[in-house]
Amino acid sequence: MMYSTAVIGGAAVTSNVWASTAFVLPSASPFVGPRTDVYCEGSTRTVGNRNSACGPMMALKGLARKAKEAQVSKDMDELRSAEPDSPVFQLLEKAEAGKGAGDGPEYPLSDVLRKNKGTLSVVAEYRKILKSGFIDGILAPELLCPLLRNGGAACIAVATEPLTGGCSDADVKTVVEEQENSRGDFPGPMPVIIRDLVISEFEIARAKAAGAAGVTVVLALVGPERAAELAAFAKKLGMEAVIQATSQEEIEQAVTSEDISIISIVGKTVDEAVELRQYIPDRVVSVAHVDRRSDEGLDEIEDCWQLRDAGYHTIWASEVLYKGGMMQAESAEAILKAIRAKASVKYGRARGMSGKGEGAKEYLGYLAQ
Repeated sequence: MMYSTAVIGGAAVTSNVWASTAFVLPSASPFVGPRTDVYCEGSTRTVGNRNSACGPMMALKGLARKAKEAQVSKDMDELRSAEPDSPVFQLLEKAEAGKGAGDGPEYPLSDVLRKNKGTLSVVAEYRKILKSGFIDGILAPELLCPLLRNGGAACIAVATEPLTGGCSDADVKTVVEEQENSRGDFPGPMPVIIRDLVISEFEIARAKAAGAAGVTVVLALVGPERAAELAAFAKKLGMEAVIQATSQEEIEQAVTSEDISIISIVGKTVDEAVELRQYIPDRVVSVAHVDRRSDEGLDEIEDCWQLRDAGYHTIWASEVLYKGGMMQAESAEAILKAIRAKASVKYGRARGMSGKGEGAKEYLGYLAQ
């Protein structure tokens, strides 16, 4: 145990938590380091069988919320000074007056994510930071988005939290523009979700103004009542909030609100996520985060198949998309196709290069779903 300092929302926070320093990986790896993260003690972060500490925001949620509130206030003041007639403020005023945004989503997120029984949809996350370091040489959004789309991603999430995602407003703009440019193509544009520590209506309005269809809200950070308020506000703007939950209690708190239509399970092993699925009612889209187990192999694909068989509608694929092999079989596009494959853990291992069933073929990315 040691005392560690993290910068959260521009504020330095010192806490009695575990500190973990990533090592520098070989030059062949897509990651560069070193990087220091502050983790909470005694809990897991990823869907997978390894134990991995959760991020600093969950450990220091009270301090993180205060720091984020200060950052939001600063952002509002700066925007009001630079652009008093910004579309963001217009959206806030319309929503407050009960007029809404005036234009709902072309396809609501929950409709896009909900597939037939036994079929997974996938949220592909664009990020620039991994737990093991920064991603070196990641494709620009305008180049990566077509690969994610061809791989069958239903939505694309942009991780904008500075410490854990690293994407900028410019990245969001590029991703949104790339979706617009793909209209008329097949596959067509993907709805965009902003993944951040959203605590305010201002952030939701800003996401809407940027062209996003959804935002993430961490229930443990804002509390159940505030999460319901933010979900209701998002709907006023023709958006949906993805509520991130980590326990049966949080799920039961979330589903009391009719405005919450998507619940995402984070920070759990596969077995724990499977157990929690029963508490998510059918009216709500169930999402499970699947993260990387290690830098080798693709056991995470089998995690996805297990979660599909447990009844989850959607997989949120984050770091697993950037495991970084040089083979075409290990590209983000191939990984997405493998996640969506109609294969069975029992008959086809995802990492196998041969064997019964079709797991080997999907791992190689040979089957275009």
